[in-house]
Amino acid sequence: MTFSAHNLLLQFALGVLTASSAFAAIIGTNVPALPLSQARVDSLPEQSRADWTHYLARSKTNSLADRRFFADELQRNGITNVISPLPARSSGRIPLNNPSAWFASDDARRIAQIIVSFQTPAGGWSKNLDMTHHRRAPGELFAHGNASRFATPTDLDLPHDPSWNYVGTFDNGATITQLRFLAKVISAAGTNDITAFQKTFLRGLDYIFASQFPNGGWPQVWPMQGGYHDCV
Repeated sequence: MTFSAHNLLLQFALGVLTASSAFAAIIGTNVPALPLSQARVDSLPEQSRADWTHYLARSKTNSLADRRFFADELQRNGITNVISPLPARSSGRIPLNNPSAWFASDDARRIAQIIVSFQTPAGGWSKNLDMTHHRRAPGELFAHGNASRFATPTDLDLPHDPSWNYVGTFDNGATITQLRFLAKVISAAGTNDITAFQKTFLRGLDYIFASQFPNGGWPQVWPMQGGYHDCV
């Protein structure tokens, strides 16, 4: 390589590095997403406020009901130490692609019963749970610790309550995956008793309808959790 060609390559590399540095400086830091609040609703045009106010009230009612159910369960069973459920990646290892006949099997019904046990009182499911191992026990949380293990004070995903995080979500395929599995089991069951599965499925649909925004979208977590979780 000649000296002039080497010089050109050097200048090109320096140019790329300079552009990259400038680009990084422009990006800066993410602006935290605002939670859905009454103050934001009050700033909307008058004709839109009532629907959003009712939505906020519905979320709050369901959130309190979820927590009350768990608190009552602890008290009723004399439990002082809560149980953390088994984690799993993505949709909790729930098999959706098995042959149709498999969904009429005892193994499929066993998983369906586990899914029923982990449904929140509001009607949804958390994410990243192993729903193939055992039914939810009294005092077992509906969600395991989904917060980042490397969180910093500026992390945009810091939960208000580490023990109550992503309790009801559409993130990572949650809720939708459980409903799809139940639908397959119900369809394959024939004359078997599937009343509990049907009730759970319908309550899951009610959860989806209740969590839909007045403008048509859905939040990531419902009942709402705040921050970017309240965004479509």
